[in-house]
Amino acid sequence: MKTFGYKIGFRKRVSICFVWAGVISFIVISKIHASADEGLPWAVLSMGGQSKSAMVVEKKTQTLYLYTLEGEQVQVKKKACSTGKSLGDKKTGYDNRTPEGVYFFEGKVKEKKRKKTRGTTAYKLDYPNILDESSAGPGKPVLLTVSQKELKPMDTDGSIAVEPQAMADIEAGLSLDDTPVIIVEELGTCPVTDKNDDKKNVESLEQLLAGWSRAMGSGSYHDVLAYYSKERMPDMDWWNAWARVRKDAGAHGAALVLGISDKSFYRDTGEFLAVFRMSLSGGTSSKDMGVRKLYIRQEDGVFRIVGDETKKTLAGDSRNPLLTAAKGLCEDSKQEYVDNERQDVLKTLDAWIAAWTSGDISRYGDFYSKSFYSTGMKKKAWLEKKRRLGSVNRNIQVSIDKTVVEFRKDQARATFMEDYRSSGHSSKGVKTLILVKEKDGWKILKETWVKTK
Repeated sequence: MKTFGYKIGFRKRVSICFVWAGVISFIVISKIHASADEGLPWAVLSMGGQSKSAMVVEKKTQTLYLYTLEGEQVQVKKKACSTGKSLGDKKTGYDNRTPEGVYFFEGKVKEKKRKKTRGTTAYKLDYPNILDESSAGPGKPVLLTVSQKELKPMDTDGSIAVEPQAMADIEAGLSLDDTPVIIVEELGTCPVTDKNDDKKNVESLEQLLAGWSRAMGSGSYHDVLAYYSKERMPDMDWWNAWARVRKDAGAHGAALVLGISDKSFYRDTGEFLAVFRMSLSGGTSSKDMGVRKLYIRQEDGVFRIVGDETKKTLAGDSRNPLLTAAKGLCEDSKQEYVDNERQDVLKTLDAWIAAWTSGDISRYGDFYSKSFYSTGMKKKAWLEKKRRLGSVNRNIQVSIDKTVVEFRKDQARATFMEDYRSSGHSSKGVKTLILVKEKDGWKILKETWVKTK
């Protein structure tokens, strides 16, 4: 996971409420107490991603609640867990506290990196996230792990430990990309909310994402910045490179299109979190850019982005998967463009030969550019020469072999072995055509021929 130059010190809320609501994902963290058995956390209005599960860790009771959505039914499983030895929200990397907030998995910890005391299976959480950055420093990672000893309450260094069977149940519904882990001190009741307000918030967040993605895909630098808080401007030093690649891809007929899918929205009393999968397509190719998270809040009644994190899936530019994907697609589009243009040139050559052998000089002349010039002749003189030769040489047959087509800027160079036969003359040689792309296709700009022995 990478962040883009933000440091945000929002105050954490530490209690949570539950209710099933079902269109777009929100997490709301509240301060009122209640039961956890009433449905999905009110935090989760729906699950737009691959995951159909959510986890809530209640530190007060040392309980992990696993919520699974099966159709419209919510299944809840309770598992004993152990959190940090010290009370309270995590402030530093070595304070033995378990952080409180909404987190996601970064990945499974490889066996060689696990210490024996941290369990046989472990998943790393994305702590610290943007909301933690102002207080968190370097320290031990926060894990969801299997305990290798007897599970005791508040017995870890800040990680969350469970028994082996509990981990098996968790893994059955786990999506590393978008299963939320909501860590609270104590579960809370669901406050009375206005569904119309929630609907308006959802619509506003959807509009924000749609506009932001359009600006990223085809807008200007300033178009993108308009969606960010003036107090939390992003690092945009990659923009010029992205704009160049985007323009280059478009010049090769593969306009880059940014796609957003698997959207979920979460809310932390005043701040919102949008989690979604991003892709970039161009021509016939597409690149998955992994899961992106935007931290959002309202400023003067308008939603603005205040933080940005990407869980990348592409190798290369670790700071910006968008640029990495764009460069790959641009290379793909160039090759695709060249392949398509080569086929067009070859088809032009076939049609040119057919017109030549038919004796139809007018149709034959259509394959030559108005700017044609070769061996001291412009197009008109060249066609007149061909007309004279055609009146003498009948039954013209032309075949070509070993054709090589190369491109340079807006021109193509076609070189091939030409075998010419007619009633009055036969010859073999190497012919080179320089073609230029005009509105109605490739046209011959220059023609040379060297006789072979």
